[in-house]
Amino acid sequence: MYRYENDSMTMSCRVCSSRRLDDPIRLSEVMFNTGDLFDYFRCLDCGCLQIAAEPTDIAAHYPANYYAYSQTSPGRVAAAKARVKTVLALYGPPVLFSGRDWYENGALKSLRDAKVRAAMKVLDIGCGQGDLLSSLRDIGFRKVIGADPHVDSNIVHKNGTLVLKCDTTAIQDSFDVVMMHHSFEHVWDQVKMAQEIFRLLRPGGRCIVRIPTIDSQMWEEYGASWVQLDPPRHFYLHSRSSIAQLFKGAGLKVTSIIDDSTAFGLLGSEKVRLGRPLIEPETGASDFDEIFSRECRTTASRRARELNTLARGDSIAVHARRT
Repeated sequence: MYRYENDSMTMSCRVCSSRRLDDPIRLSEVMFNTGDLFDYFRCLDCGCLQIAAEPTDIAAHYPANYYAYSQTSPGRVAAAKARVKTVLALYGPPVLFSGRDWYENGALKSLRDAKVRAAMKVLDIGCGQGDLLSSLRDIGFRKVIGADPHVDSNIVHKNGTLVLKCDTTAIQDSFDVVMMHHSFEHVWDQVKMAQEIFRLLRPGGRCIVRIPTIDSQMWEEYGASWVQLDPPRHFYLHSRSSIAQLFKGAGLKVTSIIDDSTAFGLLGSEKVRLGRPLIEPETGASDFDEIFSRECRTTASRRARELNTLARGDSIAVHARRT
């Protein structure tokens, strides 16, 4: 089902306002394999790939089994192991843990790179159920709070972690750290969100924004089957240049861009290429363990780390400060 059509001659880039746009490409929804089609175009100046028009029924593309809003209740042993891994991911020495996926990439690695400490005041925007914040509170972070307009209602975890059902305009406090882990690309007004991050940071405060990037080997190899495209939920697939330009315009100085890819980009793209939905309807999971051999999964993890070292990964952690 094709959802809408736009004349690229009347459009402009919503990141840099350029009217130099590449020809639109039509992409299919792949997470649930609905068959819905969406137009995207790439700006020839800043390089950002973006959806042509905001879907009127976007909420329908976030069903109950969408992974960010599913709730899990790990047992005591699993919870204890998770706490240990959180501590090691944040504070463990590289000489002991280099080469392990949970240490080399992900949200906790980005916090380690930013030298985030337990005494800091942290806001997580688009945090879903707030599991990351809860894991931080478990190891001593007491000034953490989440905000997500798409949760059903305010959430209070057993350890006191609070997730507010609201958007950023409802928050009037200031923070040492504002972070968005794979939620920034879901926000329609990118300029406004970058300005909101600036407003919410105290002077000298830092932000961490983890996003997929079109400046990647995966986009070049897989094209329309690249799993990180995720139409229509991912409104934007930034280039490294476009995200830096966007932040600069909002008064945020990018201090580093660190590649943050995992095996997901490779395995997910292979599954999409096979014509299968990313999330299996029966299980609500990606089921990579059943589809791909252990050797294949290990190879994918190793290749993702190699691409990261070459700055060719399909996910990046953008670190910036309020100037």
